[in-house]
Amino acid sequence: MNGGGHTGWSCAWIIHFYARLFDGEMAYKMLRKLFTDSTLDNLLDNCPPFVIDGNFGGANGILEMLIQDYGERVVILPALPKELGAGYLKGFRLKSGAVLNMSWKERELRELEIRAERDLEVEFYIRKEIKRIGLAAQQIYRWD
Repeated sequence: MNGGGHTGWSCAWIIHFYARLFDGEMAYKMLRKLFTDSTLDNLLDNCPPFVIDGNFGGANGILEMLIQDYGERVVILPALPKELGAGYLKGFRLKSGAVLNMSWKERELRELEIRAERDLEVEFYIRKEIKRIGLAAQQIYRWD
């Protein structure tokens, strides 16, 4: 806000800032602004001329609200707004070489499954806990 967010790409940019600051409510507010002010009925960004950054950035901004992947460190549900209180994410590929599935309800993580596609070691920030997980290729870790 504060002078930004007048185009689709700048809304998407601001969504990412708020997600990285763990402010889900402001990230969601900017996501709504992106959809209402900068998105056409066909779901394309209306920044004249058409700029795909609003579309790709908005989609990735949603992911940043749900999961932040830094390679060897992954933050789960860092900026979950109240409007997205329940849901799931399936088949998300992590930089570390794992596939993540998770679900949440009432803004709390309910299930988390991590399947390693190669040997890996990753720190997961879940709620206010840090879990260091080491897996061999094809091994599965479940948290519930």
